[in-house]
Amino acid sequence: MHDVDQNVNYCQPVARGARILGAAEGGPPRRNPCAIEMNSQTFTRFPADLLHGLRAAARAAIRVGAVGAVMTVGTATAPSAAAQILESAPQVHVVVALVDNASQGIVPVPAAIGNGDDAASNLYWGAAYGLKTFLSKAPGWRRTGCQSDVTDSILERCEFVWGKDKLRLTAEAWRGRHIDRAMQAFMTQAATPPKTANRRELVMFVGHDGLMDAVHANLPAQFPRGTPHGKKAAVLACLSDRFFSKHLLAAGATPVVTTFSLMAPEGYVVEAVARTFAGSDSQADEKALRRAAGDAYAKYQKLKPRAGRRVFGTD
Repeated sequence: MHDVDQNVNYCQPVARGARILGAAEGGPPRRNPCAIEMNSQTFTRFPADLLHGLRAAARAAIRVGAVGAVMTVGTATAPSAAAQILESAPQVHVVVALVDNASQGIVPVPAAIGNGDDAASNLYWGAAYGLKTFLSKAPGWRRTGCQSDVTDSILERCEFVWGKDKLRLTAEAWRGRHIDRAMQAFMTQAATPPKTANRRELVMFVGHDGLMDAVHANLPAQFPRGTPHGKKAAVLACLSDRFFSKHLLAAGATPVVTTFSLMAPEGYVVEAVARTFAGSDSQADEKALRRAAGDAYAKYQKLKPRAGRRVFGTD
């Protein structure tokens, strides 16, 4: 644990080597404000290649008149083995609150990446180290689909799979000025027990720590409460252990990755935590998850490993 100076404005930009998407090599560093991103609603969709295979099998069964075929047009049948594997894989839901210079209590970032209504260029979504862009290019990950304009608050929702169906990750880009709705949705997810008793689920919030803003001082009173149920939670935002952990515990979730200082909540931290969560045989080890977050943070922010890990309260 680290002491917090009440007189310090922790929501300052973290200037490291990250650049906006499309910036020339050797360009100026990008400024990263205190921010977090979170995941709120479950979104399930078969990968496009799997749907294509299912449809092809159905057409083939009709053409050859296969005896005992398990698939018929217009009839719901038992899911394929591939679908069952994906459904039973660990699930990660990430709510990303887009950074927004106009409405959030942050030191402004460059206007090109600080528009909370523009997911495509936003620092935490479409920029080079934004979640959508980073996961779309990261080794071992594949993007299986995206949906735009999901709601007035959710500008885009994307599905990713890691490895050979070892993990399914749903990420949502929430409009920056609706960060209060994003935090509420994240907490609702955290309070919701896993779909089945044996399925491991992790819900994450990424973006500005909106609970630091006076305008949201009364929001925690609306957060749901529940009994312990096994879902894990992570908050990538400035000083999130102080502002979120008690509310997550009250909701019945287990906070496994939180922060103890200012930080830049970018895609590489989400990727490292998700991979580590997927690799656990049973219950994800909290120290391993915090270490994975810290090591990724140190690598991309060009810090010493110990300094990166201290951001997440470990060594």
